[in-house]
Amino acid sequence: MSEGSKLTINPIDFNSGIPLKIQLTDILRQKVANKELVDQDGKVATELELMEQFNVSRVTVRSALQVLVDEGIIVRERGRGTLLRTNHPENWVGRLMGFSETVKESGM
Repeated sequence: MSEGSKLTINPIDFNSGIPLKIQLTDILRQKVANKELVDQDGKVATELELMEQFNVSRVTVRSALQVLVDEGIIVRERGRGTLLRTNHPENWVGRLMGFSETVKESGM
């Protein structure tokens, strides 16, 4: 997301028979894993930045990001943006509980 990352050579091959969405998904998967498109807060570059960097349409960027969401690599939240998914459970209570145990714990 820095100026230096925008000056990188475009690794997408527009003349190959591989669809742009698949090429972009593979590139984004690799760059997100290497933290190249992620800032210190875990926020991934915006759709507009990705469109400009890879010279593709917004539809292509959205499709590629959706594949990464489906794979559980990133999370998209309205109003917050696209974030790198953490491996930390949000509400871990220290043990696995069934439905009835959860209801009893909550006082119902």
